[in-house]
Amino acid sequence: MANIKKAHVMFFASAMFALCACSTNVSQDCAVKGGKEAYSDKAAAAKIICQAQKAAKWHIENPTNTSLDIRNWEIAPFYDGLIAVSRMSGNPEYWAEVLRFGDMAGWQPGIRPYHADDHAICRAWLTTYAADASKAYRLKPTLKLFDKVIADSKTWGGKKPFARFGGSPEYLYNWCDALYMSPGVLAQATLITGDKKYLDFADQQYRLCHKELFSPEDSLFYRDGSYIGKLNKNEKRIFWGRGEGWVMASFPSMFAAIKEGDSRRGFYLDLYKAMAEKLLSASLPDGRWGVNVADPSELAGGETSATCFIAYSLAWGVNAGILDASVYLPHLIKTWNTVTEKCVSDSGKVSYIQPVGQAPGKFGPDTSNPYGVGAYLLFSCELAKALGAEIAKADADLVKAAETIRDSNTPQAIAMLQPRRMDDAAWENNLTAFRVYGPALRNSKGLENSGIDVWFKLVEKPTLKSVYQRSFDENFNYHKKNSETYDNFKVADGVGCGGTGIWMDGKLIKAGVYERAEVLWNNPKRAGLRLTYTYSIPNKGRITELKTITLDMDSRECSVESRFGYSRKKPAAGLTVATGLQPQTKNVKISKDPKNGSISTSENVDSKTFSMHITPDKGSAIEGFASSKCSRGAEELVLLRTDENGKISYKFGYDLK
Repeated sequence: MANIKKAHVMFFASAMFALCACSTNVSQDCAVKGGKEAYSDKAAAAKIICQAQKAAKWHIENPTNTSLDIRNWEIAPFYDGLIAVSRMSGNPEYWAEVLRFGDMAGWQPGIRPYHADDHAICRAWLTTYAADASKAYRLKPTLKLFDKVIADSKTWGGKKPFARFGGSPEYLYNWCDALYMSPGVLAQATLITGDKKYLDFADQQYRLCHKELFSPEDSLFYRDGSYIGKLNKNEKRIFWGRGEGWVMASFPSMFAAIKEGDSRRGFYLDLYKAMAEKLLSASLPDGRWGVNVADPSELAGGETSATCFIAYSLAWGVNAGILDASVYLPHLIKTWNTVTEKCVSDSGKVSYIQPVGQAPGKFGPDTSNPYGVGAYLLFSCELAKALGAEIAKADADLVKAAETIRDSNTPQAIAMLQPRRMDDAAWENNLTAFRVYGPALRNSKGLENSGIDVWFKLVEKPTLKSVYQRSFDENFNYHKKNSETYDNFKVADGVGCGGTGIWMDGKLIKAGVYERAEVLWNNPKRAGLRLTYTYSIPNKGRITELKTITLDMDSRECSVESRFGYSRKKPAAGLTVATGLQPQTKNVKISKDPKNGSISTSENVDSKTFSMHITPDKGSAIEGFASSKCSRGAEELVLLRTDENGKISYKFGYDLK
């Protein structure tokens, strides 16, 4: 490594570890100066990696926010951290989790093209693609997004909506957090494709953010334009700890693409070194950083996400030969000790993470979030590398092994978006499977709308991914009966199994296909997704339905909560809505229970007994039953009245014997 002074230092980290009990310290001798090699202790590094694996496993098994869209920026650093842990441990199971999420997301970015937050998950998608370039569908959605943003920026005309985050393709990064979310991903796109336009655009936009938000006298970034010149109650400036962390964590990705000899490299080197020096001097005595690095007394104490993003970047700088190991490594060892002892439970839960915000905010032992967990994983892996650990396996080998784990026959619950099949959203567990239709079919002539389709599932192993993939690769017809799963359920313009509509003047008004679909963060025991539908109602205007569906392992029924509203702040309370079932044959037996509002059907389909049911949750306001006609005959409905929050809740499911 360049510019690292060598010295012999007695280092007793291994003897002082009890790491996996989360009570150990890494020893350091801050009085003796030496290069990075002087701190080498591979046994200590191995135990740091052990601790990172423990934290990764706990958070994989215990999602801390099951309403979080898996394409949300909050979870992106967690994916990055999981990849880092796989690399340093040689264990592909963490990258397999990234593959699981990537498959569920359809390898797509978020939905807002100009919002840097919605670019953040693409770092993990591109890293995974780079390890196996045979799967172009993992790359194409990100490139399509960036091509659009760059093309639109050329026609923007110089307008500058600095107060609106993600509002334009020009001045794209008008808050400092964005510097982690997007430019490094654009830089990755250049490394993968060889097309310089992505890096050129990232550099241009990065510099615009720097020009607007960087304070040369403080060597720090304001979070956004509203903080320039603003003081807190202690008459101190506000430099948000996590905001500085986001910026610091952006440098590794940028330097990966802006290599030696590139004239732009000097700008980033000078900026990085200035911020590193400033932040080192602004740290707390225990090695952490607070929520306001300019005022340690504001919400006093070290905050995990700010600390670990900053520390990750500093450890990377040591490993890159940019920062002096003798100055930074002793401090980083102290930082890691403090975070691990005070902020990570014996089981591996990482806490003391400030919740989502845009300014210094409260945090404590009960606050956790995947971005802070990801930062801890990244920091741990980079520190282990500084102590002598080496990447255990090549990315290609790890992803190949991860694919085997991901595609195993182990039963699980999973939801997925499938942009390659007309924007389907589908979900399954070991017993049942369903899908709904998306925007690509909005103007089709197939009558598709918000009805819920049934897949006849004949095996317990996961089937949807393989069935879709076979339809792409082999022109496989999944409507024909096969040994695993097939779709012989006819929805057309009906409610299907458990679909909804608004009941008005004796008629059922249905929404079209979903406008937005989000897969929710869950472990493999539960599949969850959130669907947004819109209705145009005579004399009432636009009504939105936000439908959340969950399906647990070993269950034959989905749970639904639908919220109807005229706007976010105005729920459609007291609205009569319907949910129901769509029989597949004329010879169907229908049962209705007025006491609980349940409907069940039984009929013969494919020489088997096919039954469906729908049951409102207890406490539902049931207004009765109704029937409605669709192109395939009658639909059997239960009418429900929304509560004061515009909500209804019910369960639906099917069985095939």
